[in-house]
Amino acid sequence: MKKPVIGITAGTTVHDDPVFFGCSSDYVHEEYIAAVQRAGGVPILLPITGDRAVVQAQLELCDGVVLTGGHDVNPLLYGQEPHQNLTAVSDRRDRFDMYVCKLALQAELPILGICRGCQILNVVCGGTLHQDLPSLSSSFVQHLQPSHPIQASHTVSVDSQSVLAPILGETAQVNSLHHQAIDRVAEGFLTAATAKDGVVEAIERQGGSFALGLQFHPEMLSATRGDMLAVFRLLVETCGGGEQE
Repeated sequence: MKKPVIGITAGTTVHDDPVFFGCSSDYVHEEYIAAVQRAGGVPILLPITGDRAVVQAQLELCDGVVLTGGHDVNPLLYGQEPHQNLTAVSDRRDRFDMYVCKLALQAELPILGICRGCQILNVVCGGTLHQDLPSLSSSFVQHLQPSHPIQASHTVSVDSQSVLAPILGETAQVNSLHHQAIDRVAEGFLTAATAKDGVVEAIERQGGSFALGLQFHPEMLSATRGDMLAVFRLLVETCGGGEQE
């Protein structure tokens, strides 16, 4: 069986070291690559570009897409002014990620959105975000754990109708590396999991092609947790694969 090709969207950084000072690089954390590969997929990097024809050509190579974590999403994209606690945004990356997401939805390519990628999926489909969870009186869970992303930091409750339920069960322990989160869930999406303070931890598309957004980072846990690796296996299987190493 041919292994599905999974495109992984790149993050971007500007170097501050003396040798490459001011130069920018596109990258992905190796945990994304390893998780896709362990699940039976072929990971490829989708570097950021503003050329829409190139983006279309990138996606023609892919059987599925992972939208990765990273920068805050610019609130102007969902009709809000920036909160005073908004951190760095990248218009270049926002434009790229949103176009990748739109094209993948149109082409009915399976999508797995992680952290920022979950937020991008929600915004593209018409939802909004909380710009800064610590500013909300209703939020009491620590959503930005200070260290050790390879270990869980809080629990989530999983909707029994979600595709996550057979994988994670009614509750699951997850890691948490964000200060933004979904506010209004996009129309046509199920709230698939929530934290104990009500923060949305997962969404999934209903009645369309596979599109699953997770606020936590299963790739960071997938080396030691079978349930988190199973999330990537679900993506690969949905893309027509399932062969594993």
